[in-house]
Amino acid sequence: METPLNEVPTPPELPQTENPTPQPPAKKRKKWLLPVIIGGGAAFLLVIAGIIAFFLLRSSNLPFKPDTSLIPVMNGDQWGYINKKGNYVINPQFSDATWFNNGLALVANEEGEYGFIDKKGNYKIPAQYSQATIFNEGLAFVVKEGGYPTCIDRNGNVEFEFTMAEGVGCFQEGLAPFYTLNNDNEAQWGFVDKKGNVVINPQFAYVHSFSNGLAAVANDKEKWGFINQEGTYVINPQFDNVGNFYKAGIAPFKSGDKWGYIDKKGKYVINPQFEAVSDFYENTAMVMQNDKCGFINTKGNFVINPQFENSSVFIYGEGLAAVAMDDKVGFIDEKGRYVINPQFDMAYEFCDGFAIVGSDEKYGLINKKGNYIVNPQFENIKMPYLDFSMVRSEYYDASKFLKSFLSNFSSSQVDGMPASSITLSDIASHDEYSASWKENLWSRSLRIKRNEEITDDITLNAVEFYFLSTTYSYDWWSYNTEYNADAACSHIAYEFDLDNKAASRSSSIASSLCNKLKSIYGGTVSNVKSEYTYASVKKIECGNLNFIVLGSYSELWLYVYFDKDTYKEALHDITADDEVETEITETTDWEATDSTDSTTEWDYMDSVGGDI
Repeated sequence: METPLNEVPTPPELPQTENPTPQPPAKKRKKWLLPVIIGGGAAFLLVIAGIIAFFLLRSSNLPFKPDTSLIPVMNGDQWGYINKKGNYVINPQFSDATWFNNGLALVANEEGEYGFIDKKGNYKIPAQYSQATIFNEGLAFVVKEGGYPTCIDRNGNVEFEFTMAEGVGCFQEGLAPFYTLNNDNEAQWGFVDKKGNVVINPQFAYVHSFSNGLAAVANDKEKWGFINQEGTYVINPQFDNVGNFYKAGIAPFKSGDKWGYIDKKGKYVINPQFEAVSDFYENTAMVMQNDKCGFINTKGNFVINPQFENSSVFIYGEGLAAVAMDDKVGFIDEKGRYVINPQFDMAYEFCDGFAIVGSDEKYGLINKKGNYIVNPQFENIKMPYLDFSMVRSEYYDASKFLKSFLSNFSSSQVDGMPASSITLSDIASHDEYSASWKENLWSRSLRIKRNEEITDDITLNAVEFYFLSTTYSYDWWSYNTEYNADAACSHIAYEFDLDNKAASRSSSIASSLCNKLKSIYGGTVSNVKSEYTYASVKKIECGNLNFIVLGSYSELWLYVYFDKDTYKEALHDITADDEVETEITETTDWEATDSTDSTTEWDYMDSVGGDI
């Protein structure tokens, strides 16, 4: 039986402080171009009831003070590291980079592979992973392409491979949150220790990491409570959302559409009355009332009245918080007085005496007097702990899919047709396409819906053929169609829909498909740096026959190229690389050619004859 909420009387009106509202400079400023982005507590504003566990897992690291000896900055499209004076210690060379944690920083090379460097910029653990978390408590999780989440130490030694996990987060207080999928493909969360032992079985809909011995968890009814490290409920699930227990020993909770605070026994300390709140990182918390942000103490009394458009929190013992007024960001002290007047487009909290700020889409560093110690010059400065606190499994057994789909692929054949060159005649005589090719034929393309279930979670949705010349001509006088049986294919596109587990494994399936095609046709497999950042793109070059495999969430495409110029043009489109030259000048699929247009073929294809 669940513990009922403690009955408490309706609270009196909260007392207001006597400190006056701080006045920003009278000078009128132009409307800011960028939204207020404020770190730490602001990243953890509990505004949305349905905050997902992934976001909360990232936020769980925020109270821990970052290592500020080196700061990741973006110059152009590359990341490097500066010191607090703005001097480069590690030159820009990475496609991504994090702050240092446990003495190492996670970086990505130009190929998008992740590794870990020391403070001299040398790889301590080579770039070889498709995913990785930052180090916390001396351990990190990494995933190699097509592999399982694997726990490693600071030397790159494997502690354990976590084969049962679909996803896993950073260790905190000795335990890491992870999830599996149930039969309905829903996430079930639990916790694993540093030896790879599951100490709390996956059973929760959502979780936070442990903080001060407790972790927030949500049941299948999306009601939140708190468990201890044995997995026993300390506070039964009863809330619509919650935060974390930090230094003050009280945590935010949501009931209906209002937020309040409870203690570690689940008793109300501050009744639900706020529209949004932060955790108590120190002795004050940010709250929102009537769409304005202010600060309360642990008794629920306002120490700074609600007056700001947006706000961060007081954290790291710096005594300053970023606040937004009139579309600009400044900093106030713990009495609500402006120390640095609103003047920035963006600002993060102070840490070790400096803060990251942004103006006119450039970032720099200021001291506590508001003076620049590093002028705004960078495209970005990474916020501590913003990303890389979770990895997901990439393992997928594609053997059944490959065996079924590639059954008609061999060194001399592609889909049961000649590998050297495929013509309209070959397609028309193919068992799978002979019955439907006419009704789907256009001037230079042929799309045939397949809807063929290859496996339980991979479906071949369609096959599309593209031609180097027109495939038919239509005689208006005789109402007759003459087909060009020798019209050669430039390329074929196979379109797959991915469902359930396969939906999140497109990259792994793409890799397996590439490796199998290489074993059949030879050639070399390599990654393609694509402008489509959401997609995994690989190519296989086999001389006259070339392949491109593209995988994104829930979708997979295989392109088979018989024509080299078409292949080069496709690479150009994918990479947006002007150095890839092509001399192709042929008419596009939708343009009218000869005496045929799309209206003619759509209206008359069902009634024309002229079989090949």
